[in-house]
Amino acid sequence: MSRSTILPERLTAPLPSAVNGHYAAEETTARGQEKNNGLPAKPRPKYPLTAEELAAIREKAIHIITKDDEPVDGLFTAKLQQLLVDALVSSWTPPPHPSRPDQPRTFVAVANVGVFDDVNTHGIVPDMMVSLDIHIDDALRFTHHRSYFLWEFGKPPDLVIEIVSDRRGGELSHKKARYAAMEVPYYVVYDSDLRLSKRSLQVFELSKGKYRLSKDDSMPGLGLKLILSYETIEHATGTWLRFADLAGNKLLFGYERAQQETARAKKEATRAKQAASRAQKAEAQVARLTARLRELGIDPQSV
Repeated sequence: MSRSTILPERLTAPLPSAVNGHYAAEETTARGQEKNNGLPAKPRPKYPLTAEELAAIREKAIHIITKDDEPVDGLFTAKLQQLLVDALVSSWTPPPHPSRPDQPRTFVAVANVGVFDDVNTHGIVPDMMVSLDIHIDDALRFTHHRSYFLWEFGKPPDLVIEIVSDRRGGELSHKKARYAAMEVPYYVVYDSDLRLSKRSLQVFELSKGKYRLSKDDSMPGLGLKLILSYETIEHATGTWLRFADLAGNKLLFGYERAQQETARAKKEATRAKQAASRAQKAEAQVARLTARLRELGIDPQSV
């Protein structure tokens, strides 16, 4: 989006977010100003912080205000953000953690939440992001978690998606550099109208501090890829950006899974009805044969 940064103040909440498959109670959007969006001059802290470092940075972050009531997104972008979050919440199981392969991984998927990597630096607001291995739970309402503060969560998001709405957003310039400096592993730019380049979809993977373009739009570390699918979604026909597994199978939205389950239930009900009908016919045939044997003076039990 053209609005890409927020001052350390002002954030609002019209769009859904989700925590480990449950929509979060506090969702946020943001508006901002395109200035001072460069990289911080001073070295970034190493995460996770110590208790003393965290207390000190929280004291400095008191001035950050992250809510207002001004909407910023167009209808298409808002709907796409919602669908991308929904697909992960409804259908995604993250790959096992390398050091904890037997434990299920938690994740947070949100739309339009401000990301702050420094208390003195303007926040940046991706259209959608995913972060693995963190818990928000009740902390969503806790003052320190009003946005995605890197010093609170101890890590950057694992995936950030920017949806291009005009030529001023800097999705392929300063935003890209900013996310690389944050060490976000995967960065996606979706430019459906080809405003910034001849490619509508670009998936970047961080390698040695720089983003490299994925040849097949895959994100192996997440077990995901992004695809463009021409279809009708909620009565709107066109090309939609969708999550898929690495084999290219779409991650279903919640309503698609519900439709699939309904169709499966109907199919099972039909099978059960057909089986019951066959059983009734078999019983009727046995009854007729039994009656005929008795008419002939033959004990059915002796046959």
